[in-house]
Amino acid sequence: PAFLRELVQLSWSEQGPAIAVEFLEKHGVAVIIEPPLKGTLLDGAALKDFDGMPIIGLTLRFDRIDNFWFTLLHEVAHLWKHVDNEETFLDNLDSSSEDRRELEANRIAKEALIPRVAWKRSDAYLNPSNETIDKLSRELKIHPAIIAGRLRRERENYTLFNDLIGHYQVRKHFNLTGAEV
Repeated sequence: PAFLRELVQLSWSEQGPAIAVEFLEKHGVAVIIEPPLKGTLLDGAALKDFDGMPIIGLTLRFDRIDNFWFTLLHEVAHLWKHVDNEETFLDNLDSSSEDRRELEANRIAKEALIPRVAWKRSDAYLNPSNETIDKLSRELKIHPAIIAGRLRRERENYTLFNDLIGHYQVRKHFNLTGAEV
């Protein structure tokens, strides 16, 4: 949907994470960012409060641009498709779940971030390099970290494009104390 595309394109900005939270709040979604709870592997949550207000919680357990955008879109997908007034989703996005709703939220997030058709035909997918990642990021108007993160995940090689994924570039947008992991 256009709403998700508009949200994703906010990643293009240096202030993308903060602008995304503001954008969601203007559309009636509360976004709460808290430091990770020690001893937990919680990345995000999606729920509605007793008045029906949609809420997204993010821990920024991994302070990386690629992870922020995937987690945010995953939780938005849950709000859109799965959350009713009773259900809450608590997500550790490192775990592999067979729950159809988790798989659907992953698919929606992936497609919103980088449409499959554009991805499979891109030089970034076929011949990954800093240059091809930059080219695709400009075409899609998204942060290059999103593309680098997708490559790392699909190839199961988390040493690839380490310089592009935006380490320590998210928490600085939010006033988090005690957020050391």
